This record gives sequence, C-alpha cells and structure tokens, in this order.
Amino acid sequence: MCIPFSTSRLLRVSYTYTARHAHSGLSDWVAHIVPHVKKIVDIIWLTATFALLLSCAAPHDNPLDPESDYYVAPPESLPASPTPIFHTDLRSVHISRIFPTTDSYTVLAELWPDSALQIDSAMAQYDGRPSVDLAFTNESKWAAAFTSSYFNDDHLESVIGVPFTFHVWTPKDSFTVGPEYLFRVLQETPTLVSPASSEVTGPRPNLAWNRFDALYPFTFQASIERVLEFQIVAHIWSSDSLLATQNSLPLVDSVMADSLEDGNYYWTIFVYDNYGNSTRSREGYFTVSAGAGL
Repeated sequence: MCIPFSTSRLLRVSYTYTARHAHSGLSDWVAHIVPHVKKIVDIIWLTATFALLLSCAAPHDNPLDPESDYYVAPPESLPASPTPIFHTDLRSVHISRIFPTTDSYTVLAELWPDSALQIDSAMAQYDGRPSVDLAFTNESKWAAAFTSSYFNDDHLESVIGVPFTFHVWTPKDSFTVGPEYLFRVLQETPTLVSPASSEVTGPRPNLAWNRFDALYPFTFQASIERVLEFQIVAHIWSSDSLLATQNSLPLVDSVMADSLEDGNYYWTIFVYDNYGNSTRSREGYFTVSAGAGL
C-alpha cells in the first residue's frame, strides 16, 4: 500500500515519540526501584552479620571445635622408633698347637644390639671383599670367624687398621655399622712348664708356665680339657683372670671346686690384652691318677 509522504512522516514521528517515551518510562522505573533494591541488600547484609555474630555466642556443637562439648581430640602421633644402637667387637685369636704344627690365626667379629631387637640377618665385610654371614650364638650375639686364608695373610699383620663394616637387616629396616678396626695381633705365645709331656699327676695338679713379657697390658687364663675316647675333647674348667706377674696356679679347692677324675687331659694358658685379643700356648698333656703323689 502506498502511503502519502505526509502520512509516512507522521508515522515516523509517532514511532520516534513512542520509543522515546518508552525509554523514558523504563529509566524512571529503574530510578524508582534501585533505592528499594539497595535497602533490601542492606537488610540482607545486616541480617547475615547478625546471624554470624549470634552463632559465635551459640553453644558449640562442632566436634572439630575445641570449645565444643562434642569435641574429639585427634589421636596423638606415635613417637618415631629410635635408631637402634649396635655394639661390635673385633679381636684376633692366635692358637699355638702340637698338631698340626702350624699356628692358627683367626679374626672373630661380633655384633649385638643395645636392646631387644629382632634381627633377620647380619653380615660382616672386610675392606670391600665378599661379605661373610654372621651366625646367632648362645651368647645372643651375631658372630663369624675370619680365618687367615680369607685375608691371604698367615699372621694377620696386614689386617690391622683396615676397616670392617657390619650390615644388619630387621623386618622393617637395614643398618650399616662401622667402620670398625682390629688394633693388635698377639704374635708371641706363652710356653708351659708342667704338666707338659704326658706326666702323671694327682687330681689337683700344679699348673706352671714360663714368664711372659709384653709391651701391652695383659692377663692370663688357664683352661683344662678332658680327652675322651675317639679323641673327643670335653671342656672341664677355666680359671678366672690371672695377673700378668703370675706364672703358676695350684688347683686347690678355692681355685677349682671339683677334683679331676682319673683320665687323660691337657691344659693350656691364654694371654689376653686390653682389647680382648688373645694368644694361646700349645697343649700340655697329662694323666690323672688318684694314687699319684701319695
């Protein structure tokens, strides 16, 4: 439909006026409602603040709040297990003997914990060489004997001052102990005087040995073994520590409680230094007869 120019212009003017009027009305409405919305927001904020303040004064029922009657304290953390303390001992053992005629040299390595501890296994290692298993002993220690062949040194002189390391395994942990060192090898051995050459004695013989001199502190200890059938040897008696100045020991009641029964025996004398290293004499064989010396 064709609309005359004047009519078309009139419609445009009318539309423009209507739009402007509508926009003006919206602005008036917004201007009218905003103050009310602001009041509502202020009321909500004040109400929330009051509720928050009120909650602080209300009874505390939160089990995580230390002031609540329902508070459950967290369990105390268990103290960490202390690192176990291990003791070790390295000492040389030099044995002189009639047969075989060559002396034997051994390093005895021992380890034990300071308190009760379950140990699954333990090993000792010398200067990076293959480790040697330690065995649990009747003395509640872990021990191994290193023979001179392990060191390729018949007299162990090269072993002095070279590190040993211990390795320990428990059900939960493993530990390395050391390094530890051997301080001395006793090369000289004491020699026996009597009985020494299959002598016949009474049940309480007098043990005698030659004077022993050394540049280190030491003590003696005497030992008696009985030789049974088939060359089975049974340990009979060991003395207490004897002074370095001593060179005889009568086996009176105060020294050895029981007299020796008739039979074949041998005795030896040991020397111990202040580190526990030892050297032993050759065997002194003798035969006990109750009628001897009467």
